Amino acid sequence: MTQIQRFELRQINQASDEYEILLYLDQPSYEFANEFISSAENQEDLITQAKKIIKEKYPNIKVSMMKVIIGGIALTSIPLMNLTNHSVSAASAPKTSQQIQNDSIHYQVKSGDTLWKIANRFGSTIANIRQANQLKSDLIKVNQSLIIPKAYHTVQTGDYLSVLAKRYGVTVDSIKEANNLSSDLVRLGQKLIIPTLVNDTAAPAQTEQIQQPEQAEQTEQKATTYTVVSGDSLFLIAQKFGTTIDAIKSANKLDSVVLQIGQKLTIPGAQQQSQEINQEQTRPSRYTVKAGDTLSAIAKRFNVTVSALKSNNNLNSDLIRVGQVLIIADEQTGETQQQTEEKKVTYTTHTVVSGDNIWNLSIQYGIPQKELLEVNNLTTRSMLSIGQQLKVPVHHIPVKSVVSEKHGEYLDWWTEAQYLFTIGKTAKVTDIETGKSFNITRTIGANHADAETNTVADTNVAKSIWGGFSWKTRAIILEVDGRQLAASMSFMPHDVEYISNNGISGHFDVYFGNSTRHVDGRPDPLHQAQVEKAAGIR
Repeated sequence: MTQIQRFELRQINQASDEYEILLYLDQPSYEFANEFISSAENQEDLITQAKKIIKEKYPNIKVSMMKVIIGGIALTSIPLMNLTNHSVSAASAPKTSQQIQNDSIHYQVKSGDTLWKIANRFGSTIANIRQANQLKSDLIKVNQSLIIPKAYHTVQTGDYLSVLAKRYGVTVDSIKEANNLSSDLVRLGQKLIIPTLVNDTAAPAQTEQIQQPEQAEQTEQKATTYTVVSGDSLFLIAQKFGTTIDAIKSANKLDSVVLQIGQKLTIPGAQQQSQEINQEQTRPSRYTVKAGDTLSAIAKRFNVTVSALKSNNNLNSDLIRVGQVLIIADEQTGETQQQTEEKKVTYTTHTVVSGDNIWNLSIQYGIPQKELLEVNNLTTRSMLSIGQQLKVPVHHIPVKSVVSEKHGEYLDWWTEAQYLFTIGKTAKVTDIETGKSFNITRTIGANHADAETNTVADTNVAKSIWGGFSWKTRAIILEVDGRQLAASMSFMPHDVEYISNNGISGHFDVYFGNSTRHVDGRPDPLHQAQVEKAAGIR
């Protein structure tokens, strides 16, 4: 059973005399607080305990919300109105027949209907309707019952059904029915059908009138264009624009989450205005040549000239080789400035807004949660307030020389590597011995990187290298943002997972120089040896 350190009651609505109960958990490892609260089992346990506390301590008080706090950080809020024995709320009151009709998620096929007509009428797509109803063809029958998806949503941190229902303008019960859910609990990474609420008793003209406001709102939320820059990943871009990874992949017809610097992405329903980033401001200091690269393509990607590249790298021709490290600078910066580059830390400022917490901000800015707390003189018990100014460290990690083009940079995990391979970052793994490659994303990890394969295809390549799932350590080159890093990896999925439908359950370990084990905080000599092998120093 989850240990509740203490609890308190706080009024959230004076007019309706509603309260929320705050549960402070005794969870010292706050780096993994997000993993803990994403567990459906842990959520059920907390709800049960909250219900018991309310019944024993506050039997005559209207408690409508439970907030879970770990290390002083409010991680999630869960509605409790339907779990108390107080007056029945509108959400839990028995529905009238008219309400039931309005909340129906099923459309009854009529004579003359086709999937194309239904999709066009409700603003959906044929593919989405087929997927939601597991149709093998476009053939439908009169009186056949269909779910019309408004959207598909992948559950992220902080999502719960009441929030999703409000966001998409549907009801909690409709989402539960569309996804065959027996409770309000959802898991991180779960893909949900967000159904269109269908009123079959209304005439077609009335239905159109009912949908007009929603359609008008969708028209206003025009898709915007975003240019991928160094450090980007689909995970971070989705968070930036308030959308989902699946929505971006669908809008851009992407088969994987791998991105390229300079790539143009269509962001559907973005919640903030398009922002074309000046690449000169985010240009990496150096770039490692990959297969298919040319000087002109590299110059265009980083907004420099071919002559500048040739001058800064002492090139007599346009010929370059795979693995060659190029200085990326224009005529004004020159080569001299790049040669004096050193590791340094600068700082930026973040203004706290509603919904912010230290964990999500640490992911957003690519730094450990502990570090963000320390530089702001905060403790695990500190609470954030809207408008609060936070100091955010920005680590600049210079490129190191490599033994040869087949080896990677040897980087210390604590001072260098963790700031390059950040949570949410996607990278290409190449096994030193076999030369086989696949893609992974770092999803968690503090002492070392915990990562997951992106697709089933990536998993199959990894399994062919390791001979299935194995704790065996192997030397790998991790290619991230054009840099080749020396690393070590085992391929035994375990514990929590964030990426679904990729052929594995859990995450695996990726080590860099001086990485340590989670279990005891000590270095792993087997992984360290493989990191040094990948760097060519062993």
